[in-house]
Amino acid sequence: MLTVIANRENSRTISIPADEMEKLGFKDGDEVELSKENDEIVLRSKQSERKKRILEATREIIEERKSALIELGKGHE
Repeated sequence: MLTVIANRENSRTISIPADEMEKLGFKDGDEVELSKENDEIVLRSKQSERKKRILEATREIIEERKSALIELGKGHE
């Protein structure tokens, strides 16, 4: 995809076609993180970073309480 950097007052904009944004999973209003890695511009969803942190926290809680969860899974015998 080829695009152009445009001048908008005190900032610059890069236009990304709506169908490309949809393919990437981005929607209007999404918070994104923009960074430079090597010679590439990388756009990351802040929500995906939040999901990763939630998933990791969930895994830690499950691991910490693993024995109790196993006992709960056995039910009343």
